[in-house]
Amino acid sequence: MQMYNKSQTRTGYYRFLAKSGGYLWLQSEATLINDNNGQPFEIVSVNYVIRGEKKLYISSVNYLIQLKT
Repeated sequence: MQMYNKSQTRTGYYRFLAKSGGYLWLQSEATLINDNNGQPFEIVSVNYVIRGEKKLYISSVNYLIQLKT
């Protein structure tokens, strides 16, 4: 199978509630893969857990947005 057409997308940041009661920040990427006839064949998705300084930045921005609303 050859990939004649490849479309990609990336989500914004979102969070999941963990068993521990805390939140995990994630970002996802998805790629649509077409078959030889150009028809959608499958979607490949990768999820990234955001940690460290980037996590602190995202949390701070979301907090500021909540204060404005």
